[in-house]
Parts: sequence; structure tokens; C-alpha cells
Amino acid sequence: MAAAWQRPMRVADRCVLVCQLLGLESELGFWSLLQQQLAETEAESVSLSHHAAAHPVSRLAPLPPSAAPSPQRRAAQAVAAAHAAVAAAAAPSGTHANAQADAQGSTQGSVHGNAQQGVEEGALAQSGAAAPCSGLNGTTPPRTAAYSLPATFGALRPAAEVRADQLCRLAEQMTAASPRPFVTAQRLALHSVALGDMPNASALLLQAEEADERDWLMAVLIAGPVSADARATAATCAAARMLEAGRVEQAVALLCVVGHGGAACEQLQLRGHWERAALLAKATLPPHERASVLARWAEYLHSCGESSRSVQVLLTLGRFGAVLERLLEMCAFDAAALMLRALEEAHNEKRDALAARKSLGGRGG
Repeated sequence: MAAAWQRPMRVADRCVLVCQLLGLESELGFWSLLQQQLAETEAESVSLSHHAAAHPVSRLAPLPPSAAPSPQRRAAQAVAAAHAAVAAAAAPSGTHANAQADAQGSTQGSVHGNAQQGVEEGALAQSGAAAPCSGLNGTTPPRTAAYSLPATFGALRPAAEVRADQLCRLAEQMTAASPRPFVTAQRLALHSVALGDMPNASALLLQAEEADERDWLMAVLIAGPVSADARATAATCAAARMLEAGRVEQAVALLCVVGHGGAACEQLQLRGHWERAALLAKATLPPHERASVLARWAEYLHSCGESSRSVQVLLTLGRFGAVLERLLEMCAFDAAALMLRALEEAHNEKRDALAARKSLGGRGG
């Protein structure tokens, strides 16, 4: 202990040592946190200076772009040429020259036209264009076959007609009376999944009154192949249903799965789990979301009369101005003065170190 007093120490170090000697537990926590924050600030400044010295900014001119076409452009050209060749083979003999000229012409217009045609063909195939009813949209596309089997043949009919018939039946059942039994809603949802209608299936499971946790998780799983946004929306709705049912653990885990950790921490805080929300924020959230969670915790502690704990939370966030305000509100004038002295000392050391580096750099130049 005597050796610790003999070496030169900063203000924060001396305050920590005094608190250890006198057994001041609450003050020791405060000064230890401040000491840690100052050490991290110093380490960050040193790391940035070393990185700047090791990686100077290059003044070379940027390299010119490559003259060779990109892989995407070459693929687009190949697709356009293939479509032009197919069109030339299907056209009369007098139009082969025009088809070849088109294949060697502008690639952008050909690719755009082919992409548009592909989207239209995919949409027609998805909705069952060769059937008398496309399903959920209620449109009736023209029949492509000269003869179609009656509905009594069932699964023996062409695939497009079977799919269209199934979609028509599903649409009729979906437009039935709104308050339907849960068993009916679950059956319709599973039938929609089998036919590839994922959005409606997910909505049916999430909106059913008697659904349970398995159905909500099934809805999230079904919405996954649609898009990332659809999965996140379904997970948020499922988490809301779980919270209504009192299943906080499952709701928090589900929100974290889809990247909504901030919302999970907020739900924990709303239910009084402040310490757990802080731990989750520290372990999983990015800095800006973590700061908002901890700031709400500090405000809650201050409102409950735990000002010392609130000051420590603000100190871990590096909000020295707010810490000083809280210390003055607590009439801890000595601690506020010493904190100002410690901050000033750290600032002066940082400024002297930067000046020394600049002088060494000038001599080296």
C-alpha cells in the first residue's frame, strides 16, 4: 500500500485508493467507474493515433475502371442473345436478318423486355392462367386448351386446372363469415401453405382468437420464405400475442431472433425487469440502442430515489455532464469538484500527448 502512495497518481486513482482505505463502498463504486471510463478514453485515443501512423492516407490517383464488361453485363448480353435467337427461329424466314440485328443491338432494351415478359409469364403460371378461375383475385383468364376434363375427374385433370380449382375453393372459404371457428381457420391456413399462399396463412394463424404459442411460431415460420420484412412483421405480431398471454420469455426470445433486441429490452423494462433488460442490452445491442436502454434505466432509478445507482449508470454511458448535474442535485459538491479535476487532468494529458506526436512528426518530416 505504501508503494501505491509513493508513485505519481492521478486524481481518480487517489480517490479510489482513499475509498479503499476508508471502506467507502458507494464512493468506491463511483470512482472506480470513472477511473475505468478515463482509461478506456485514453486507450481509444492511443489506438487511433497508432492506426493513423501505421496507415497514412494515400495520395495516389484512383485506378481507372476496367474496360472489360462486368459479369452482370455479360450475363445480360447472353440472355438477350438467347431470346433473340429463339425469336428468330420461331419467326418466318424473311425475318432472320432482323432478329440477328436485334441480337447484336442494344442490350438494355432487350433485357428489360425479356425481364418484363418473364415476370408476366411467372405471374400467369403462379395464378393458374389456364384454369377457369385464378383463385384469390377472382379474375377469369382465357382457356388455352381446346378441351378440359370435368371437375369429377379430380386429380386426373391437368395440373394448372387442378391448382386453379383449389385456389377457387380456398378463395370461397376465405370469403365466408368472418367469425370462424379456430379449427376452420387452422385448416384454411394449412391449406394455404400447401398451395403456396404464405401471407394469408400467416395472417390466419396470427388473427385466430384461440391460437396458442405453437400456432404463432408456425405463422412466423410460414412468413419466412416470403421476405425478411414479412418475417419480422409476423414475429412482432406473434410476440405481442405472447405478451398478452403472459409469456414474456418466449416473446423476448422471438424478438431477438428477428433482430428487434431493443424492443425486447423495452418490453422487459415495461414489466419491471430493469436489471435483466440492462444485461440483455449490454450483451446484444449496438451502442446507440444500448445507450437508450441504459438511459431509461437511469431515469427510472432516479425517479425511485436511487440517485447513486443512477449516477453509476450514467457514468458507464460516458455522460459526464449528466453525472455532474446529478451530483450537484445530491449536494455531493466535493465529488463533483474532484470529478471536474479528474476530467481536466485527463484532457490536459491527452492534449500534451497530441502535441508531442505532432512535434515528433514535424522533426521526422
